[in-house]
Amino acid sequence: MAFFVWLGMSLVGTLHRTGWERITSGDTLRLYTLPDGTEAILFPHASMSYSPCIYREAERNVETAGQVFFSVRRDVSRPFEVRGERVRVRVLGTRFLLDESKEDTSSVYVLSGRVEAFVSGQKEGVTLTEGMNVRFVSGFSASEIMKTSRLTGSFEFQDASLHTVLTVLSTYYGVKLEADNCTKRLTAHFENEELPTIIQFIEKTLQVKITLK
Repeated sequence: MAFFVWLGMSLVGTLHRTGWERITSGDTLRLYTLPDGTEAILFPHASMSYSPCIYREAERNVETAGQVFFSVRRDVSRPFEVRGERVRVRVLGTRFLLDESKEDTSSVYVLSGRVEAFVSGQKEGVTLTEGMNVRFVSGFSASEIMKTSRLTGSFEFQDASLHTVLTVLSTYYGVKLEADNCTKRLTAHFENEELPTIIQFIEKTLQVKITLK
């Protein structure tokens, strides 16, 4: 399925509004838990902003820049909405990645559940389900919805504790990982790797045993 899209002005306004909190990741991955239990993984040089008061009591809205992954706690009465720099994504409960780390390009990857992705200024969006991804490029350029059976991820760990590494991987892949020694630390880069490959590398590098539950 192919279609033409136009990326208009940024959806994100000032990130320093009264009552809003801004979370940044710096040079490394950062795991952050929102008030409702929704988990966010901020990849390097990404940011996320939200109003804790509004989030708890009314709308579950956040704003992002860069590459951010979400594992959304389901709440049918309050949809979860992410406003990126060029697109917005609306869900009830799912796991998805919004990647706007490349200039003039926005990509949405769905790991589980169902999401709706909208381009700035457009009322009609595209619906994505598990395994689907879509890329929007600035200007009038063709964008295609694609589906893959391989669940992969790209991660950069710099002297991170194994506990942190396993927490990030568990959140991203929707599993529970445990190790016999979480005090060790890892520096590694994984590019579009499947989980078994990542686990095998960590076990060999750190001489630990990782169990999948």
